Amino acid sequence: MTRILFTLGVLCAFVVQAAAKQPNIVLIISDDQSYTDYAFMGHEAIETPHLDKLASESALFRRGYVRTALCRPALMTLATGLYSHQNRTTGNDPAATPANKAHAEKTGKDARKLLISHIDKTGALPMWLAKAGYVSHQSGKWRKGPYQRGGFTEGMTRGCPSRGGRHGDDGLKIGRTGMKPVFDFIDRSVADEKPFFVWYAPFLPHTPHTPPDRLFKKYLAKGAPERIAKYQAMCEWFDETCGALVKHIDDNGIAENTLVLYVTDNGWIQTEKSGYGPRSKRSPYEGGTRTPIMFRWPGTIPAADRPELCSSIDLVPTILAAADAKGPHDFPGLNLLPQLKSGNAIKRNAIFGESFAHDIADIENPQASLLYRWVIRGHDKLLLTYDGRPGKMKYPPAGGAPQLFNLEKDPNENANLAAKNSGKVKELSALLDKWYPTSQRTMGKVAPAEKKAPRTPKRKPRARKKAAASSPNILLLYADDQRNHTLGCAGHPIVKTPNIDRLAASGVRFENAFVTTSTCWVGRSCLFTGAYERKHLYRASPGPLNPALCETSYFAVLKKAGYRTGHLGKEHVSIAAESAEAMFDVRRKIGRRPYFKKQPDGSERHETQILGDWGIEFLKEQPRDQPFCLQLSFNATHAEDGDKRPGIGHFPWPKVTDGLYEDQQMPLPPLNDPDIYDSQPDFLKQSINRERFFWRWDTPEKYQTNMRAYFRMLTGIDHVVGRLVKQLEQQGLADNTVIIYTADNGYYLGDRGFAGKWTHYDQSLRVPLVVHDPRLPKNKRGRVLPEMALNSDLGSTMINLAGHPSPSAHTGRSLLPLIQGQAIKNWRTDFLCEFIAIPRSIPRWEGVRDTDWVYARYYVEGTDQPPFEFLHDLKNDPDQLTNLALASKNRPVLARLRSRCDELIAQHGPAMKDIKATTRSKKKKR
Repeated sequence: MTRILFTLGVLCAFVVQAAAKQPNIVLIISDDQSYTDYAFMGHEAIETPHLDKLASESALFRRGYVRTALCRPALMTLATGLYSHQNRTTGNDPAATPANKAHAEKTGKDARKLLISHIDKTGALPMWLAKAGYVSHQSGKWRKGPYQRGGFTEGMTRGCPSRGGRHGDDGLKIGRTGMKPVFDFIDRSVADEKPFFVWYAPFLPHTPHTPPDRLFKKYLAKGAPERIAKYQAMCEWFDETCGALVKHIDDNGIAENTLVLYVTDNGWIQTEKSGYGPRSKRSPYEGGTRTPIMFRWPGTIPAADRPELCSSIDLVPTILAAADAKGPHDFPGLNLLPQLKSGNAIKRNAIFGESFAHDIADIENPQASLLYRWVIRGHDKLLLTYDGRPGKMKYPPAGGAPQLFNLEKDPNENANLAAKNSGKVKELSALLDKWYPTSQRTMGKVAPAEKKAPRTPKRKPRARKKAAASSPNILLLYADDQRNHTLGCAGHPIVKTPNIDRLAASGVRFENAFVTTSTCWVGRSCLFTGAYERKHLYRASPGPLNPALCETSYFAVLKKAGYRTGHLGKEHVSIAAESAEAMFDVRRKIGRRPYFKKQPDGSERHETQILGDWGIEFLKEQPRDQPFCLQLSFNATHAEDGDKRPGIGHFPWPKVTDGLYEDQQMPLPPLNDPDIYDSQPDFLKQSINRERFFWRWDTPEKYQTNMRAYFRMLTGIDHVVGRLVKQLEQQGLADNTVIIYTADNGYYLGDRGFAGKWTHYDQSLRVPLVVHDPRLPKNKRGRVLPEMALNSDLGSTMINLAGHPSPSAHTGRSLLPLIQGQAIKNWRTDFLCEFIAIPRSIPRWEGVRDTDWVYARYYVEGTDQPPFEFLHDLKNDPDQLTNLALASKNRPVLARLRSRCDELIAQHGPAMKDIKATTRSKKKKR
């Protein structure tokens, strides 16, 4: 036993030691700065004391290069580890060419959005680091949509081009307005003991050159002309932010476990008149492509002034090696980590680069815009020119002859040695052809640049399509954590929901409404997309909610059709900025934690009532000649997980329901027999469902207190429903507004000894669903419908209500025929139910529920092991108390449902074994 314990101790120590070697990674990217413009690179005027210090502590490559001297392609290489001709992002913007127009028409997407979507095909560094356990933060320039699109777990950029301009939006504030978002992220990561990756790419020293006055005056005093003084001051301002970032790392005591890398996106030669000079940005010359590159990792990478060539293409493979992470393929750059650690020479014959037009002639064909290829071998540099479409260029190629320079003797590239060294030109040309063959372009020819057209006044945005006058308004009220039975109209003996009950009495109620995945974010994702989790795979795959499915969401379809759209309240889904713009006219988020929000007058107001205020505000601003689609997503009745005090702590109710249910005895849940809990398999008995049972329901006192509080929250929602209906009536909108009430998932109220949701049982999957359509004839009102309705049905239902066809991307079906009382012969009799996204204490599972049976299989030990199966006979066992999966007499039913489950999965998405596992911090809400 002593030997075993000793061995385990050694093993644990080894694991801890191994984990400790996984470094934090900070990538600093300068924006528009010449390689000469640092004190440590020899500039006589510009002061960069903090970067000088970083250089002295780093493996410094003074002969570093970016592959393409333009920001978007340069950043794309740093994100993907691929050349521009490989990742197809060759310039900053798509040109207005027939090729790009054809791509847009073929896909139905703007060419700019297609350009941004290249990152979806290549993947990116933060995604690959995430698989190795890293958290990540984006700030500054990104130019590949919202930060989530690159796999960052946190970030600042909402997503250009559609919001905030070409360069970015909120991300561009970093550095210029402080460093707090980055520092806060670092502090959280250190506290959580998570390895982190920081992308720090500030809009510095990029224009606008608006340095602090103290720095501007400093460089004016040195005798620099005004424009040059401003640029030089911007370089020092950028240096200060880098110093603050490195100091924050050092002050946190993590310097020896943090790899800091430095590079610029492209060069810049500031002129006295304005802008940049020739042979700098956008050019293949040293002033455009050369940059110092640094690697600082105290105790691991010795500081050294390295004489070798280094390239931005090397950074991704080197970072992945340091993080012990893997990319999806081999990379063209080198993993420099072994040489950086050992100090040995880097064995490489040559480095390569390419230059393309700023405006991309064909976003799917890099050669259409190819202007230059270049190679450096030793100190010899060959530059070849090509006849790609230059578009509008400030400094287009001036001639097509080969250019050969000796950079050691002629660092400014003044003397072209090509004519006298044809043999060397031939040798280096062969290296270029081996690296990147150019079959479509002619070397030595130059295409004419386009003249810049005179500026014209901006056009007004194209008017949105006007919706039909008869189109109904739609109001969707979306509760959190509410099971189907907790409404007065559903027969509950305690809870009071008079306003929702009135909607049901004059509309229809679905008594068999379900969610297909029972958890907050997936319920909402299925609602937004009209699709099974198996199709949208939100949170089971990196990035925001599938942008293509967002385009067919009810919000996007209705907005395009002329509706004014709004989402107020809890989202719990990451939506890309360009998707959000297509979906929402009005978007306001609010969370719990705490439920009571301090108001400007010092009072406190409950989140549910605030949502009511926002909804009324939306209605008051509604144009009379335009229909609306408004969704209010309540945080109630979700528990305040961080406050486990029974009652007002764990289920905080609004003041309007104070005192309700105080003298009433709360009935115990129907399935409260301890034997029911004891019959569960161990993985459910040890799950988060059981863990949270002890938060809420485990003692009689706690049960009574929390049930009263929970019902007060529900009645608080109902109160807001009444306020909204009254507002509709006052504005004369009630007679043409369809109101839908439902919830994101079911909820255990102590049933089976559980709390929460997440499982295959009815308590988890069933939700309320009431649809009030004031246009229904009287004989169609007040009906209770038995048909199966799913949360993914609501998108098509709302689109049909507006008079438009259901998108083919939706897996749900429109409920409108049922609401209208039509006889439907082929309505669904089963559906796919599943839980994919976050397997922690609830294993991933999938199953099928039909009218008579429920089948579910849980992958307790992973998808390579046989699953644990459930089979319930709903006719004879409606409470799902007996698992019949092991009974031999039920093998035919089991086989049929297994097959049906496989069939539904094959129709809508990948098999479970093909969906990579994901993880989530325990601290976050489920």
